[in-house]
Amino acid sequence: MSEEKRRILIDNTARNIEPVTKNIKYRHAAHCYLADQEYGMRFSEAANLDFEKVKTLAQLTNNELNQATMNPDM
Repeated sequence: MSEEKRRILIDNTARNIEPVTKNIKYRHAAHCYLADQEYGMRFSEAANLDFEKVKTLAQLTNNELNQATMNPDM
């Protein structure tokens, strides 16, 4: 994927996920990081999330991640 297409993907995703609660943003960011570390980092930045927290969440099992991101106010 070209740099321009990556930028568009991240910008569109961050914009469309804006109204979602923070816990779901963190859950999505952890999945992005697992798919591709750069993608996770860039999405976290675009969504104004703590990237260190995203990396920590990405180390959890899926069940643990779901439990860790249950609180909408996290």
